[in-house]
Amino acid sequence: MDNDKYLFRRQFVLGSNDLKSFPKWSKVSINGKLFVSAHPDLDVLKVTFKENTIVLLGYILDPFNPTFNNLEIVNRIAERISTADDIFPYLDSKCGRFAIIVKINNELRIFNDAAGYRQIFYYTDDANNIWCASQPSIITEEFGLKTDEEIVKDLSHLPLINNESARWYPGNLTLYKDIHHLTPNHYLDLNSGEVKRYWPVKSLEPISVEKAAEYSSKILQGAFESASKRYNLALTITAGYDTRVLLAACNKLKEKIHYITHTHGNLDENMPDIKIPQKMLERFGLQHHIAYHSDKVDNDFKNIYKRNVTGAKDLHKKNAYAFLKYFENMGKEMVVAQGEAGGLGKRFYRLPPYFKFNEKTLATVAGMRGSRNAEQAIGEWLESANKAVALGINILDLLYWELRLGNWSTLAVSSYDIVFESFIPFNCRKLMECLISVETKYRLTRKNIHLC
Repeated sequence: MDNDKYLFRRQFVLGSNDLKSFPKWSKVSINGKLFVSAHPDLDVLKVTFKENTIVLLGYILDPFNPTFNNLEIVNRIAERISTADDIFPYLDSKCGRFAIIVKINNELRIFNDAAGYRQIFYYTDDANNIWCASQPSIITEEFGLKTDEEIVKDLSHLPLINNESARWYPGNLTLYKDIHHLTPNHYLDLNSGEVKRYWPVKSLEPISVEKAAEYSSKILQGAFESASKRYNLALTITAGYDTRVLLAACNKLKEKIHYITHTHGNLDENMPDIKIPQKMLERFGLQHHIAYHSDKVDNDFKNIYKRNVTGAKDLHKKNAYAFLKYFENMGKEMVVAQGEAGGLGKRFYRLPPYFKFNEKTLATVAGMRGSRNAEQAIGEWLESANKAVALGINILDLLYWELRLGNWSTLAVSSYDIVFESFIPFNCRKLMECLISVETKYRLTRKNIHLC
């Protein structure tokens, strides 16, 4: 395989010098002291205004102005802000998968999209320089870091960690003592190294299920319209509610989208996740395509894949390879829409109302009770989360959004960067706020909000 193309594909590193390890990557100076290096297949946009700077890594969509491109969206934001905090309200209604570095006056920050699908990991070296990257693997290779055996041992007895498909690490925890994961709804201050919560800033108003469905539909349809103007789109579709909602959302441009389901070890052509999409698409006169997985994965692909994504899972490797061969047969790659983050529409975690939430009860809910490192990471997250709870955000919704989506789900999406760019229509803060503001009874059983 072509190492220049596939190694650390669609990834970036931010640090105090221009790394020589990636001579073909694009290089951007932030302030003469910090530099971004980005893989050629990752979009990089730098906008300078009034001696200030915004750098966009990835892409951003405006569902309410679907013709706008990255530059138009960022320019409109730049025209309206005068402090670093000003940027956040203008991003609430945006979709996409991005990391943003903003330098305004003396403030210098990095943060990412609503659910953190463009991941950010950070590390401080021996000279007290801050480094950020899309995966720990880039940092570990540059600095020769090894996993912390104490952390590995502490987590290894947990059934959740030993179940590969279920495995994730909470909060900012990684298997490296000095590398941390930036949690969604937080930014990293690149001057001080502090991580601070920036959302929410006010209480969320309750919303009826009818209004929630109407508003959500506008965002999802607008996101699809915007993405379709830039990319050749495919939609992964199953029998699940989330992808079926996306099928409805792209109805007006359904002829422009390629519909695909991939098989895996527990899914063959006779199962609902294949049969139901086939029947739905047939009803609309649309063609259903299948990407077949194989247990035999090319060794070169396997080695690059494992190197690209820290903690990469075997299931995702087989899926990614299936898409690679499928797109090779097609003769082109596509941007792939997925139903990730749609699960926020239901109450995923449950806790009896008489239980007091703390690091131990939440670790129990998440399947991590008994790990000192996991409980400590959840406890540190709680110090920040309590500010959101004080504004009326349900702690279990926040646990799902920031820790499960922000760690388990983002790992899956990052694993496919080697083959395709992902489009996550549900990944919009205004939409996610809408989903958790609906009356609880609509979110406890059959995902009723998805059906409205």
